Amino acid sequence: MNISKILLIARREFFHNVRRPSFLFAVFGTPLIVAISLILSIGLSSDEKNLSEFTPVGIVDASDAHVLATRLNPQDSPVPFVYLDDRAAADQGMEDGSIKSFIEVTPQYMQTGRINLYTRSNAPEPLYDAINSLMLEHLTAGVNNQAALNLVREEPEFDVTVLEGNRTFGPDSIFFVAFLPIIFGFFLVMSSVTTSSFLMSGLVEEKTNRIMEILVTSVRPMGC
Repeated sequence: MNISKILLIARREFFHNVRRPSFLFAVFGTPLIVAISLILSIGLSSDEKNLSEFTPVGIVDASDAHVLATRLNPQDSPVPFVYLDDRAAADQGMEDGSIKSFIEVTPQYMQTGRINLYTRSNAPEPLYDAINSLMLEHLTAGVNNQAALNLVREEPEFDVTVLEGNRTFGPDSIFFVAFLPIIFGFFLVMSSVTTSSFLMSGLVEEKTNRIMEILVTSVRPMGC
């Protein structure tokens, strides 16, 4: 066995396949397209509108329990709220432009927790957060237990434990736990498809070469 010839053949096959446009597209083009698609989808989903398009926000308390009777307004809220007497005043404010959106606390709020939000277009997530903070401020008014208030106002932190492997993941690791198998599976499928395509291409090329060898060695010109 001649090692130099084996290395020569391997070198030729390697550079022949690497320089193929299909190989370059599969190795570089496909991951790049997937990455651009993910970036665009995440960017479009997180493209939030300016809060100024929805503020000031009117408030109509139609609840039977008069949840917003104290008319508090959180000092650190990025959204200015305007308390209104009834729905008619809110409609008038939307017409004359004094408010750009409004919420209506439904009569059965204490039983259902339902609030109606009226806007001219889809509201951004910070607006919902500001409304949640406003309602929480009123519902916890008069509660003197500061520790309990902090627990209610702050988002809970979760530790995820996988029972099969007895592994515990913090909140920062949940992303990797959820998406790492998907990413690994994607690259596994891509590598399988790429490898199989080049394997079939190599077999077809080898078969073509063998046919040409047979034709060259066995077929004679007419008249010979």
